[in-house]
Amino acid sequence: MNMPVAVGCIGDRGVGERGRHVAICPGGILLLGALAVGVSALHAQVRVEGRLVDAGDDSPVVGAMVALLDDTGELTRTLSNDVGDFLLRAPAAGPFSLLVERIGYRSQVVSVPDPGRPVLVRLPVQPVALPGIDVQVEPVCALAANTSVEILAVWDEIRKALSAAALTAEPPLVFQVRTFERELERDLDPRSLRADTLLVPEGLGFEFADAEQLEANGWTEPAEDGGTRYFAPSPDLLLSSWFTRAHCFELTATETDRLALRFRSGEAAHGVRIEGSFVLDAAAARLSHIAFRFTGDRLLNAEHQGGEIHLGGLPDGRWYVSRWTMRTPEYRRGPLRRTQMGRRLLYQPTTTLSGYFERGGEVLQVVTLTPGRPR
Repeated sequence: MNMPVAVGCIGDRGVGERGRHVAICPGGILLLGALAVGVSALHAQVRVEGRLVDAGDDSPVVGAMVALLDDTGELTRTLSNDVGDFLLRAPAAGPFSLLVERIGYRSQVVSVPDPGRPVLVRLPVQPVALPGIDVQVEPVCALAANTSVEILAVWDEIRKALSAAALTAEPPLVFQVRTFERELERDLDPRSLRADTLLVPEGLGFEFADAEQLEANGWTEPAEDGGTRYFAPSPDLLLSSWFTRAHCFELTATETDRLALRFRSGEAAHGVRIEGSFVLDAAAARLSHIAFRFTGDRLLNAEHQGGEIHLGGLPDGRWYVSRWTMRTPEYRRGPLRRTQMGRRLLYQPTTTLSGYFERGGEVLQVVTLTPGRPR
């Protein structure tokens, strides 16, 4: 599944209570002229297809990212399906090569001698679990070539998983999701609950910001209702050079067959910061989930804030966000605090934690849209 860079696609459905936006992605309008041009261009394209198999037992490698390259760089990419097959289309003749990546396997670059013939790629297994990682590896800030081998190796596996999850593959998917929004007391007793079951082309319902905005202002911004809007980390942001440059990383072993690459905002970060973990299931060679919480402000001592993004996989190899949640603190003005400064009395406003706002959801069913069939 493609995990969105921003909430909404074309337009907002409306603005909910206290200025919270709920966005939908309406279907596009297909223009006849554009269709004719698209069909003509499709016939002019060069097909590059093949199959990915495990180098050890020739079993299909499902859900691998396959990128088509020429001398100018990357042209397009796709995912291998449930039998390891892939199909790419190039706008003109080669020469071409393929970059193949899948968590748990060694990345490969192979040439395509004849685009008219299927390519067979054998991928050597590269276990996610790294020997000797049973204690904490010293944290590093800004991933670079001289970063510890252990951290770079685990980050490379995480990057492969995020790249596959952020990739749109055909045919398109529709998700039946249950979403919720609720207000909670400080002790997490619910004040209100609003839930919906929807069919949507994207599941994740967080608000995202780009790297430039986060670098300048931090992970929040003032909301129209006078409160605070919090941003979650999107897959594209996590893959950006800014994220690896502006954050510190620390590798730890958690449960059996699980590794956690922890991250936190660097010392130069402005405003509200973030910290969290990428949790890898080494035995299953998959990124299990991403957990995060906000830091850097005395008001964020609220222990119950933060969020999680869980990933699921389909038999055809595609990844999607299966469950997500984010809980953020809400505050109210308290009594004025009197401070004596020499002969002057100063009255300063105080702020106290009043509760939390939580939003989230889970995918109940995934529907594949087959061309030519009704939705």
